[in-house]
Amino acid sequence: QMKREDGSTFEELCGSKTGLCAVAFLDGMPENEEKRQEQIKIMEDVRKRLATSPFHFSWVDATCHADFANSIDATPDKFPAMAVISPSKQRFHMHVGKFQLAELEGTLEGVLSGKKATGPYSSLAELEARQCSEVHAEIAAAMAGGGDDEDDEIMREMMEEIKRKEAERAA
Repeated sequence: QMKREDGSTFEELCGSKTGLCAVAFLDGMPENEEKRQEQIKIMEDVRKRLATSPFHFSWVDATCHADFANSIDATPDKFPAMAVISPSKQRFHMHVGKFQLAELEGTLEGVLSGKKATGPYSSLAELEARQCSEVHAEIAAAMAGGGDDEDDEIMREMMEEIKRKEAERAA
């Protein structure tokens, strides 16, 4: 079973293990729960099919652990994504393609056989130490437009100007 608990470190997730790590970067926002569960199931299916391989499978909430995801080039426009990471060699390969069983399996086999090139990474950012629910709440508040008082004042002034110009035109 693939599991990723809040408070885990990269060492626990992958870094202290021998072999290669297949890490899925998924959108962990609460509204994406159903889709995320489908994606975790796909990774579980890949893990089962490659049970005798040297891969360790895990996933991270890339929305919560954005610095970590960005340090391995997993940006929000690429979610869901999967990276194959070799901690001992400090190299990785980012899966390019659909997040589907056959394509993910093909990427993993390609990395193993040397048909898929890997690139170096200099360092990986730490996983977020806070609970992901806190990070999600901050993101949701920011997206809801919780602007500050200065933004509100600027908007009021702009609306007053628009109303004044409309009144001048109507007169």
